Amino acid sequence: MDVQRLTFDSYLYKRVVAMKPLQQIKLTMLTLGSILRGKALAPLKYKPVSSAVREEKEVEKMLKNYSIKGGIKVKS
Repeated sequence: MDVQRLTFDSYLYKRVVAMKPLQQIKLTMLTLGSILRGKALAPLKYKPVSSAVREEKEVEKMLKNYSIKGGIKVKS
């Protein structure tokens, strides 16, 4: 709700609108909580979903060349 109000007010007044200090603290704590929960619930080892358009050998080769963190780079 706080983010929606901040976004709407900033759009309405065409400038960044400051939040009340308590709202800012609340939003910061909720954001940090979400990050911590996400890290706690994330699997320890990433296992990609099988590709519908690439052979398994091609996917393995791509994963060796590029880290999962940055994603698989695909030629466009």
